[in-house]
Amino acid sequence: MRILGHMYHLGWGWGGGVVTMCLVLEEMRRRGHSVGLMLQKGKLKPTRSHGARQFGITDVYSAPLPVAKRRRYQEADIIATQGEATTEAMALCRAYEKPLVHLIHDEGQLEYFKAKPARVQLAVYNSEWVRKAAQAKGRSDNALVVYPFIEPADYRVEETGDAIVLVNLCVEKGGNLFWDLARRMPDHHFIGVKGGWGGQIVPNPLPPNAEIMEHCTDPREIYRRARIILMPSQDLGAPGGKYWTESFGRIGIEAAASGIPTIAHPTPGLVESLGEAGIFADRYEPQQWVEAIRALDDEAAYTEVSAAALKRSGELELTAQMDALEAELVRIGEEWRAREREQPRPGDLPVSIKETGMARVRALRRLAGIAKTGEVVELRTDQARNLLRRGLVELLEPDETPVAEPQETQVQTGPTEIKPSVTMTYRDGRGPSFPTREALEDHRRAVAAGKAG
Repeated sequence: MRILGHMYHLGWGWGGGVVTMCLVLEEMRRRGHSVGLMLQKGKLKPTRSHGARQFGITDVYSAPLPVAKRRRYQEADIIATQGEATTEAMALCRAYEKPLVHLIHDEGQLEYFKAKPARVQLAVYNSEWVRKAAQAKGRSDNALVVYPFIEPADYRVEETGDAIVLVNLCVEKGGNLFWDLARRMPDHHFIGVKGGWGGQIVPNPLPPNAEIMEHCTDPREIYRRARIILMPSQDLGAPGGKYWTESFGRIGIEAAASGIPTIAHPTPGLVESLGEAGIFADRYEPQQWVEAIRALDDEAAYTEVSAAALKRSGELELTAQMDALEAELVRIGEEWRAREREQPRPGDLPVSIKETGMARVRALRRLAGIAKTGEVVELRTDQARNLLRRGLVELLEPDETPVAEPQETQVQTGPTEIKPSVTMTYRDGRGPSFPTREALEDHRRAVAAGKAG
């Protein structure tokens, strides 16, 4: 099966949604499917891994021209998208009649992109609570829940550090609280890791017990220095932040593979992902976080919580969920391929323009550059299907297609005005052809003769 991932860009930093999308595509490639990646903007960065997971996807198209997008879509069996690329992916899937798989990691994502169930053949939610939140708003998609693909072995480190770590210092992830805790606990070592999105909060000067770590695509560098992970992420809106909720929190599960515990704000996603291994505190109550951190200074307590985190990292049924996703992708791909085989191939769709009112004339001009009632043209298969669905043209059987007779250029002359009438033909749905060189020369001679007279 040929899968095309359509993403907006892989910018200077990778957020969790981008990482998950790439890992899902890479897992499908490892399972034997042909996988390509198309970026609306920018280029693929030289780094081609996350943790120990290497990306083997070599079919990458960066900001392709429209004709290249059309070719990639026509070659694919199924399209997968997420985030900012959703709008364009839905439009292209509709134009080229391809099934769309939408990876969803935000309860407001479907509403924001106007992704109606009719336009999404498979909705893939990153947590059970996001699926339930969408259903509560009346969604009835063909849907699966697939947790972010996190293979514990890809993120496990042999030795961990002594630092209290927050990954992504934006207000939505709790950057303000992190620096407050660093000032309240001068006897503890804090590391703030710059994130892949959002405005990063970096005080100047830094507290003496804190340091900044630049964004990296190998989180094992972080876990080798971490003792505790903080995730004071917001639930819905926060003052100064955008309307967003931590819907899963892959950092907590990646760290758990090395027995690193997480203290988190109880968003629905973090409660679901961390389960009983999580330690929860209110992001608006700093003292709760101070007490939770100091409780883990006790080695016996830390060992117990670390063991719970390690256990949790292996409890998520990621392989079973990926098996279910693969089976559904194959089913949808085969169903749509069978539908394509029932349709005529390009070049086999002669159509006749129906009697049209002005509204239909404008639609035809916009869609195919044609509007002459009774004109017989051949269109690309996808374009002809679009017009057939709208009732603007009717499909002719091969033996009904009239044989076009060559037509001559007619030049009408008169004492006051010369109006050339050049026959326009339609070829392959590209609109009217231009007059031939000979027709233009005849026109010029006619004009000259009229002036001379």
